[in-house]
Amino acid sequence: MKIYLSRRISGGMEDPIEAFAENCRIAREIGQAIKEVIPSTELYVPGGPTEEFVAKAFLKGFLTVSQIIEIDCDIIGTCDLVVCYVPEGDILQGGRKEEVEYARKIGKPVFIFDNPNQAVDFIFDQMMGHN
Repeated sequence: MKIYLSRRISGGMEDPIEAFAENCRIAREIGQAIKEVIPSTELYVPGGPTEEFVAKAFLKGFLTVSQIIEIDCDIIGTCDLVVCYVPEGDILQGGRKEEVEYARKIGKPVFIFDNPNQAVDFIFDQMMGHN
């Protein structure tokens, strides 16, 4: 099962680079927590090993936010489901919202969570066919 982990990367250029780095760190931790419990999943985590390329391409003006989201949506199209991290006190917005809307539009199961254990439970249910 291939899973896309949607999550906040940054609020755009107004966010300091430290916020971007922290959001990437959190995403990697969530991905690791899911993989520890369900190691058979293929998990795409924005903020993973390729994020440095995307960040540099964006900062140099080679990629726009819209282009990055378009590529992310292409990746979502190859996934079985999308789990979207929206921590308590945050709201679904920006690129995450676009990713969730796209996934729903093409019929992918979507689950919004604020605790990795919730995502793990949803993934298990999907693997077992309990929609």
